[in-house]
Amino acid sequence: MLKKKLSNEEIFYYAAYIHLVFVNIHPFNHGNGRVGLLLEKWFLSAALGETAWFIQSEKYYYQQVNTYYKNLNRLGIFYEKPDYAKADKFLQMLSERNSLKRKKLMNSCTGIFTINKISFRTKIYLHKNIIHEI
Repeated sequence: MLKKKLSNEEIFYYAAYIHLVFVNIHPFNHGNGRVGLLLEKWFLSAALGETAWFIQSEKYYYQQVNTYYKNLNRLGIFYEKPDYAKADKFLQMLSERNSLKRKKLMNSCTGIFTINKISFRTKIYLHKNIIHEI
C-alpha cells in the first residue's frame, strides 16, 4: 500500500484502518490503543514523511474519547466477530479532523495579505497543516 500514490484522505483512512485492526486483534492486556496509535503514526510517517510525527492524532482521540469508544463499539470491536462494514465512522475520524484543521486555517488567512500572498501562504500552511497544529 505504501508503494501506491494515495490521496491525503486515503492516507488518513488507511492509517485509521491499521489502528482499528490492531485494536481488534488486541494482543496485550493493556496498551492496545496506544500501540494502535503508534502503528497509525508509523503509516502516516511512511506515507507523508517524518514530519507526520507532529500530527497530534493521539490528542484528538483523547479529546474525542467518548466518540472513539462509541465508534469502536458500533462495529462490535469488543465482541468476538466485529462487523467491519460498520467501521466507517471510526475510519473517518482522523480524516475529518484534518479536514477541519485545513478549513480553520483557510478561514484565518483572510484579509491580511494580498490575494497572491494568501494563495502562496495558504499552500505552505495547508501542507504543514497536515504536519503541525496551528
